[in-house]
Amino acid sequence: MIGWIRNKIRKSKEWRASHEASWAGFDEVNSEGVTNFQKEVLSELQDNPGLLSLELVNGQSENYYKGKLANSAKEFFIYKDEAELNGIVFERWASDSRQDLISMFLSGARDEEI
Repeated sequence: MIGWIRNKIRKSKEWRASHEASWAGFDEVNSEGVTNFQKEVLSELQDNPGLLSLELVNGQSENYYKGKLANSAKEFFIYKDEAELNGIVFERWASDSRQDLISMFLSGARDEEI
């Protein structure tokens, strides 16, 4: 039983270290007032499916992007380290890595049914 607990703790620490490494430098606000995560997501959205509208909002606790997608006019928000699409939130800690979070968000953005 103790071995199982130790193994679980070890795996949890490994997951957290890997997760943090994937976010290194991508969740820090730059001189433009946004993060590299936000810029990376926007770059991917501009290529496919494209943007109908985009606005940088100076929020109370952070700057975020608000916009609509060209393929469906779905509303999206891109925050410091998470994103939202038509009310569906894609959270940092619900994904294995930054890349995984971006992939899930982009799949939703390109899906006609969301």
